[in-house]
Amino acid sequence: MSKMEIFISNLGRLNNDGVIVGNWVRLPTSEEELDNVLKRIGCSGDGVYHEYFISDYETAFHGMRDVISEYADITRLNELARVLESLDEEDEEKLCAALECEYCRSVQDVLDILERMDDLLFLPGITDYEELGDYYINGCGYLDVPQHLLPYFDYSAYARDVHLEGGNGTFCTTGYLIDYR
Repeated sequence: MSKMEIFISNLGRLNNDGVIVGNWVRLPTSEEELDNVLKRIGCSGDGVYHEYFISDYETAFHGMRDVISEYADITRLNELARVLESLDEEDEEKLCAALECEYCRSVQDVLDILERMDDLLFLPGITDYEELGDYYINGCGYLDVPQHLLPYFDYSAYARDVHLEGGNGTFCTTGYLIDYR
């Protein structure tokens, strides 16, 4: 699956005739292909209808429900899709976590997240305080606990305290996202 696909529909045909005339478009695409799609669905400059809307979409990035809305700017979505195509797997996971943790209403909101990706650390698979505490102690050496005390150490309580003292982290369904801004 492409990282983003939209179904562009002819608004005038829907309003006047009750018929959905549309076409799926994989983004990113060329400006020429977008123009061709608009012509195919009857929304070109030389036709009766000019208005279109996005009636459906598919994306690999959850949390974009309000970004890809009915009347979203297709040109801006295409620009966003170009940026998304360039992400590696690690940054895709990080973006998905950020989209889950932050409410995005526009393409610009997503681009703002992408701009500060270096300020985000995503810890996949860490979904509770126990796992987070284990990461802090055994994974990154955040606190040096003598080996003989580890069986008695309360990882969960320690991670909760770090979190409450300004750890700038948030749990999501796939891991823990830390924002270092």
